[in-house]
Amino acid sequence: MFTQNFPHYLLYQAIFMLATIWVVYRGIGEGIEKYCKILMPALFGILLILIVRSVTLEGAGKGLEFYLKPDFSKITGDTFLAALGQAFFSLSLGMGCMITYGSYLTKDTTIPSAVGQICFLDTMVALLAGLVIFPAVFAFGVEAGAGPGLTFVTLPSVFSQMPGGPIWSSLFFLLLFIAALTSAISLLEVVSAYFIDEMGWGRPKAAWLMGLAIFILGIPSSISLAGNLKIAGKDFLDAADFLASNVLLPLGGMLIALFVGWVWTESARKEVSNDGTYEFGLMDAWIWVCRTIAPLAIAVIFWKGLKW
Repeated sequence: MFTQNFPHYLLYQAIFMLATIWVVYRGIGEGIEKYCKILMPALFGILLILIVRSVTLEGAGKGLEFYLKPDFSKITGDTFLAALGQAFFSLSLGMGCMITYGSYLTKDTTIPSAVGQICFLDTMVALLAGLVIFPAVFAFGVEAGAGPGLTFVTLPSVFSQMPGGPIWSSLFFLLLFIAALTSAISLLEVVSAYFIDEMGWGRPKAAWLMGLAIFILGIPSSISLAGNLKIAGKDFLDAADFLASNVLLPLGGMLIALFVGWVWTESARKEVSNDGTYEFGLMDAWIWVCRTIAPLAIAVIFWKGLKW
């Protein structure tokens, strides 16, 4: 089985990291911006192709009904907390990506409008992905609540039962690769930018050294299934995901909100208003959200997320 093929894990991890490092090494204009202009339209194109195939499967209607017709009786407080946590992770809050990319914005770009576009596109991609997954899963009578295993175990078996299965499976995992690559580029750019700006490193040195460090640190997660590497009864990958998603991200987001609301307030006002050239009507309300509501909401997510 692939999950027991130790060398393959390291090989594919190395290939993925080399692709990530190469884009960041090329810089903002010739690297990140150039390749994202190719990758993001490709992502949308593949999504649309897969949606058409998925919703035209026999029995896909049950999946569409499950996905688009909510059962409000099953909504609880934990549902809202899970949704908040997912939005937190999906929008890259608390991990430095938005701060780093925000520093590259030109002065004619208004932050509130950029925020609206990001939230809209993020939500749209999530909805489109659901139109790929749930109709296909229900069409072949597979359990929809399989969690992470849905992607790597359940869906491949679904694709294998489709006419032309290898084609649709390849498209799906190419889509997944593009999504992962664009996210990885964002994360490597954060640490690279720090060493470039604060330590005076050149971009090639920062991209390659930090990429190598991330590759080494990622080896235990990469081989955890093959090597049965566990921490407190969890696979190392699951444990690392728990630490990042349930501890580090909420904690980082909470500290950022408090810092903006209580320490960096006036500078934040200048940035949002483009030095007074743009009037943001909700400025005062936003500052108080950063001071009180956001930290409290994040604290609740943080507390709930600590349940191992």
